[in-house]
Amino acid sequence: MKVKIIKEVVNAQRRKEIYELGSNKEFTEPEIYIMKPSGYTLSIHGKYPLDKYLNVDKIPADFEIMRAESSANSGVVFADPSMVIVRIFCPDRNSLLKSRGVFNKSFVEEFSKRGVFVKISEHRPGANDMVFIKDGKEKKFCGLVHDLKNRFLSFFITFNFDSSKIEGLYKLDSDKFTGRGVVNHITDVVGGIREVNQDIDESIVDDIVKSISVGLGWEI
Repeated sequence: MKVKIIKEVVNAQRRKEIYELGSNKEFTEPEIYIMKPSGYTLSIHGKYPLDKYLNVDKIPADFEIMRAESSANSGVVFADPSMVIVRIFCPDRNSLLKSRGVFNKSFVEEFSKRGVFVKISEHRPGANDMVFIKDGKEKKFCGLVHDLKNRFLSFFITFNFDSSKIEGLYKLDSDKFTGRGVVNHITDVVGGIREVNQDIDESIVDDIVKSISVGLGWEI
């Protein structure tokens, strides 16, 4: 089965259109979208109110806000132009069911090849966050959504994390931070992967996508 790969620089509206393809399109072949945000965006996945996780008065005026339909109520993702977002639409249920395990294996292996240890966060059962460890702290740089209803697996990689853009924005006492220990500042638990290896570039995304495709029996 041949994979169709689309790379785009996207604004919030275009991301929303791509995110919701699974609910309005029949896929006869795998489609993988590799996206880079054109600006700063807050993306909400679920039907919860914005102030559940954010201090809304702290949202910068130049941020785009996007709400995408999802069967998973995942948190609010801060996206900047250094982030890469991947959404993989699976044409059949078998590959969709296998995709999460294949992702975990491919992701860890590709970072290991570059001398970086990453793992699934253990802050709560069923967590979908990938973390690296720096100064004894587990720091999230990747989030995963595996949506069986809308037939996709999606993840992002934060390469550089500039917390000054979201100072005071996130509610650090919300359930998204439960189990992460004492969190005095968002940089205690969130970071960019270049904090531990400055040489990692976006080619790792292509390698992860290729490894996932091979693992699912797809042809690049």
